[in-house]
Amino acid sequence: MTDRDAVSRSRNRVVEALGRWADRPDGRAEIQRIGLGFTNYNWRVIWPDRTSHFVKSPGEKTDGLIERQTAVDASRKVGLVGVAPQLLHVDAQSGVEVYEFLDGFRGANLIDLHDSDILAGILAGYRTVHRSQRFLSTATGFEQIEAHLHHLAQLNIALPSQFTSLEPAFAQARDAIEASGIDLTGSYNDAHITNYMIGSGKTVKIIDWEYAGNNDSAWDLGGIAFESFMTPERERLMVELYYGSWRADAAARIYLYSNLTMMKWSLWALLQSHLSTMGYDFRQYGQFLLARAQYGISSPRWEAALRAV
Repeated sequence: MTDRDAVSRSRNRVVEALGRWADRPDGRAEIQRIGLGFTNYNWRVIWPDRTSHFVKSPGEKTDGLIERQTAVDASRKVGLVGVAPQLLHVDAQSGVEVYEFLDGFRGANLIDLHDSDILAGILAGYRTVHRSQRFLSTATGFEQIEAHLHHLAQLNIALPSQFTSLEPAFAQARDAIEASGIDLTGSYNDAHITNYMIGSGKTVKIIDWEYAGNNDSAWDLGGIAFESFMTPERERLMVELYYGSWRADAAARIYLYSNLTMMKWSLWALLQSHLSTMGYDFRQYGQFLLARAQYGISSPRWEAALRAV
């Protein structure tokens, strides 16, 4: 099976799902593939009146990676509070999702995340969700890692030695954080840079809430730190922007989570390297994340964070 075959099947599912959508605009739609996406196939649907919708078609063999009911619940809720585009329709047969299209927005890049105004916009969106939302299921960072380990074991996929060498650090961090306590709230659990959509005036919307669940809010901040290669100075700014003032305990938790997040996504990448039909080198990406996690955990900051959390 090739990526082209999977794309064709996805497009057919979209056409069929739109045909079942009672509130669709009139006329025959033009369907254009949006190339970004590592788990789903994404499409722009343009109607004769030039109205556009963003349509997401679930990738094949991804049910073990995504809890779809929670994803839909989270997507609806964050759209209603203005943090994300609104979810307009979910096709019951195929799981195809239809969203408002973010005209005039673009996916963020690494440079954008070093713009303090854009970072503040992302954090404001997170803060809105963290303070107001609970989702259908809970998945702390530790539970996410354990779920991936279980999935890999079911598929008889061996763990790389780089990961097993980090397992004692995983246990250390879990002991320290759980002893300090975890306050669960609706969380994004992703942080891929292009999921931050930037509009005019540096307006920010956050898309793709498919990994959302109830978690420690600091996990989301750890995700930004890892994705944007934050320096300690930028991490300090992030803490001050999110919490309103400097908090050493929060900074320590974020540092631990940023490295655990890399471990988590390395396992996700390993699974994708065996399951995905998309033409992307997931194995190499996972190895890169593990190398970064090894570097972060070997730093004196790791031991200091364990004590400060």
